[in-house]
Amino acid sequence: MTRLTRSLGLAWVVGMLLAFPANAQDLALNDLIELALKNNPDIRVAEARAAAAEQRISQEASLADPMLSAGYQNEGFKKYTYGDSQDAWWMFSLSQTLPFPGKRGLQRESARYEAESARAAVEGRRREVVGRVSQAYYDVMLATKELDIIEARQSLAARLEEAALARYAAGTGMQGDVIMAQAEKYMLMGSQAMAHARRDSAEAMLKRETGSQDLNPLPRPAMAPPTPFSYTLDELIKRALAGAPELAERREMISASEKRLARARKEAWPDITIM
Repeated sequence: MTRLTRSLGLAWVVGMLLAFPANAQDLALNDLIELALKNNPDIRVAEARAAAAEQRISQEASLADPMLSAGYQNEGFKKYTYGDSQDAWWMFSLSQTLPFPGKRGLQRESARYEAESARAAVEGRRREVVGRVSQAYYDVMLATKELDIIEARQSLAARLEEAALARYAAGTGMQGDVIMAQAEKYMLMGSQAMAHARRDSAEAMLKRETGSQDLNPLPRPAMAPPTPFSYTLDELIKRALAGAPELAERREMISASEKRLARARKEAWPDITIM
């Protein structure tokens, strides 16, 4: 009878928890994702690298800095002899180095591919952040629901323990029923502590990903509706090969390396300096 009562009580608790509507103040996944995409430090670093790579395109395509030099030759060390001696004169020169034809174009193309790779890396970081936020959010939701169930079971276990103790004190119950009820109580206490630890860890991950400095516990997560999943394995592979930012990043880096290799081969040809 004790086990039957426990099973019926657990089933009732689970049903009631699943039937609770989401509160208006509940934590929403979409809000967390939007906040993470705005404040996540990994995304900010990737965006800064992409902006820097964009600036390097024009730098790689520009000519080397021109060189301006000035000098003076004097006759003797006692006085300034310019104009009085043919061996005294001022010298000025301006020079510009011109790379061998094709070098600048290859440098520009290499920098352009590197910038494309950096932009793809930004999209990759964004998707990684969305994945980590979603995972942490559902971990918080699972731990919260688990804590709700444990708290309801603790209330039921406390009543069962009281009933077992009362029957045992009256001489109508067995000591084994009391021991089982108390064992259930302490087992629930251990499960509750572990669920709290899992929730705290998931909350810390969410705050890290969203850039939050708030030390207060997060609100309850809203119950998300089921998401239909109708993709086949072949469809998923095709979508990954066509749109995965990691693959796009590697492809652009390969193209940039090919341009750098072609540029290195042209180093055998001399540059030209005009003075």
